[in-house]
Amino acid sequence: PYNLTLKELSIARPFRILAPSGFLDNKDTSKGIKAPVGSGPWKLIETKLGEYDIFERNEYYWGQKPKYKYVKVLVLPDANSRIIALETGKIDMLLGEGSFTIENFVRLSKSKDIAAYKSEPRVTNMIAFNTARNNTKDVNVRKAVIMAVNKENIIKLRELLDTLPSFCKMYFRGMNDTISSRTKLAYALDLKLFFTFIMKNNSYCAKFEMHEIPMDILDMISREDIEEYLEYLSLYTNSYDNEVINDERGKSRKLASLRSFYNYYFRNELIKTNPASLVPMPKLHEKEIVRLEPDEVATLLDQVEAGTNLTRKQMTYHNKTVVRDMALLTLLLGTGIRVSECVGLDINDIDFPNGRLKVRRKGGYEDVVYFGEEVDKALKDYLNERNQIIPMEGHENAFFLSMQNRRITVRSVEKLVKKYASNVTSVKKITPHKLRSTFGTNLYQETGDIYLVADVLGHKDVNTTRKHYAAMKDEHKRKAAKAVKLREE
Repeated sequence: PYNLTLKELSIARPFRILAPSGFLDNKDTSKGIKAPVGSGPWKLIETKLGEYDIFERNEYYWGQKPKYKYVKVLVLPDANSRIIALETGKIDMLLGEGSFTIENFVRLSKSKDIAAYKSEPRVTNMIAFNTARNNTKDVNVRKAVIMAVNKENIIKLRELLDTLPSFCKMYFRGMNDTISSRTKLAYALDLKLFFTFIMKNNSYCAKFEMHEIPMDILDMISREDIEEYLEYLSLYTNSYDNEVINDERGKSRKLASLRSFYNYYFRNELIKTNPASLVPMPKLHEKEIVRLEPDEVATLLDQVEAGTNLTRKQMTYHNKTVVRDMALLTLLLGTGIRVSECVGLDINDIDFPNGRLKVRRKGGYEDVVYFGEEVDKALKDYLNERNQIIPMEGHENAFFLSMQNRRITVRSVEKLVKKYASNVTSVKKITPHKLRSTFGTNLYQETGDIYLVADVLGHKDVNTTRKHYAAMKDEHKRKAAKAVKLREE
């Protein structure tokens, strides 16, 4: 009887909405309550700390009532104890991530006596390394963490391949080793969705289980089938009765997976046709570059300096951080470095005599960025203040400090930019990355050199830069065309 209410009722809260019948006679809830009351389908009727909780079906619940009248939730301290309790019949169900290891789940999935199911992924976990701090400075530590993550993805991929047509394993074995296990897993999920669609809409495939589908089906699928699949992706209901919507970018990625899949078999002469290559990629609408205009940049810095339009509470903090905030925003606007590169700066990374600083780019490599007089002055003003601060242990080298005297975080800088920028423009949503776009735009307008912009921004591929700033080049061309007059009016 999986229900989120079970989790909700088992979590201690500082307060909870309570009906009058639950109060003690003296109304003093600090001394406790008469009985815990559940507003959902379950009520907690008995509990023993650290051992168990017993829930009773709430007969007054207005929704669909659970089939069971009682549910007992045992507190088992570790994963092995839970597995033993399940296998010996002490408990009937295990639920949730972290309740057991992936290896145990795979083993239980093959058991005839136990049913094991996986819910659809509902969250994406991201790992961000601060390469300027302590243990994660060491590239071997970062590789070890990535290896552990890859192991989990590899196990998931193997499980998924067992459900796909058997010939799919050949495709994944032929993949380049440089392709991450996470990317391979994404491709496998895309293929499972495709074959699910084909089985529903192709009478020949409907006769097979998915893993039994023969390779010759690839030659039987037409361009029209794939176009119908893309249309299906616009809106469909998955196996958990949830509606899924794919925009043009989602469709493009799934078609790219399918093209790669077909290309492999066609290139190796295992199939005669390649219908996926005949289907054009969905047209992607480029997002306009959001940036601050020169007058907005000036207004932003003026407001940071003066504290204009801030609330009384914000002004109390502003008086303490104005020099730091000016240095932060001037640095972002004057160099175009990423916010992660900014917060990762150490005092020794800044070379004032030569007007340059060392940053750690995406991918972990180091780069040198030069700065001008305005940035130089703002950084020196803050450094004078920074030298009077005693940082917390472990944060001695950090250049930018929070009010807690720790290295400032990316989130703090994002909030800082939002606070000041919201008083400058209500139309644009300005983030630290938009300040980077502002710098890149200004640099390209001044120089017209796309390679210089790519180099300064730390783009490894100039095409990344060209994609973002090509529209500006066209605008310059249009201005040039209008500037030439053949006859006086």
